[in-house]
Amino acid sequence: EAWVGGGTDISMPGVKDWLLSTLKAFIHKTGAKGFASDCGYVNDAPDNPRRYSQWRAWQDIIKALRKEFPDIIMDHRSSAHKWGPWHQLSGSYDEPLSGDENPETYGVPIASLSTDHVAADMLRQVNYKYAAFQLIPAVRIPGFMFHQTERTADNGTSPCFYEKPCFNNNTRDFDLLGYKYSVISNIGTAGLNNVLCMIPARDFKEYSLFPKEDLHFISKWLRWTDEHISYLENTVPI
Repeated sequence: EAWVGGGTDISMPGVKDWLLSTLKAFIHKTGAKGFASDCGYVNDAPDNPRRYSQWRAWQDIIKALRKEFPDIIMDHRSSAHKWGPWHQLSGSYDEPLSGDENPETYGVPIASLSTDHVAADMLRQVNYKYAAFQLIPAVRIPGFMFHQTERTADNGTSPCFYEKPCFNNNTRDFDLLGYKYSVISNIGTAGLNNVLCMIPARDFKEYSLFPKEDLHFISKWLRWTDEHISYLENTVPI
């Protein structure tokens, strides 16, 4: 009865109570500092008659967890951002880029050979929507600098994902030609939440040879955000 559309229907009171008690027991037993879920607990299909009730049940669970464990970290990802600011009232947040962090998976026509350019343009589009359409305040707009390494290689294979032989996917790919655009895009749209997705340290040689002028550029702008919080609190989309 609780299995609907290939998943568990948490809108049913017994299921909601069971999930909440299980999550609480896990924290008490392990001392865990929070939860992360890559997908939401709501069937977002438009024809799902229990769509709202499932969302409401999930908000009740988040609220109850936040009330009992006010300092835990909760990362709900995937579809949470679709519900606008309301899920934030329960203790969640909007995820960076409103989806997967891999530039290869955005599915948007951004014409650039720079992965940091692609990620930054996606960030700008998404943060505009967060601010203009969902009315998310600047203090809660998520940042995202640089890029996440793509899951698939140029030859179409997926390293270490069901394909053999598995090859080393730790190739240095910090975008030295595009990272400045990424830094400024993050600060311009989410300067109160500076998230560095990548650092140039796949190995000690890359770390030690990273150009000092580039390190200075990044550090300078991060310091700027600390010194100009009052400006950033009033960031609005143009």
